Amino acid sequence: MINTPTRPETMTGPKLIDFPTPDYRDPVKALRNLANDIEAGKYGEVSSCGVVIMGDQMKIFGSGPDCSGAIINLLFNAASHRFAREIEEHGK
Repeated sequence: MINTPTRPETMTGPKLIDFPTPDYRDPVKALRNLANDIEAGKYGEVSSCGVVIMGDQMKIFGSGPDCSGAIINLLFNAASHRFAREIEEHGK
């Protein structure tokens, strides 16, 4: 082990850095941001939306003119397939 002398004039104490929590990690902020983006037209004309909430219990919500159980189920299945395709094509 090498004993390296320390020079107080060049040493600094440890710094605690608070990393900001990304908005997607905070469910309330994420939903508010999503609502703002929808209102701003970021996703075009939104006709339906599905949300899964995992709290003490799992709850599934649908909203919009086309929010029947079948449509929301279709949305979640389409999203699942898109995730799978992205994973499969990763790195190609």
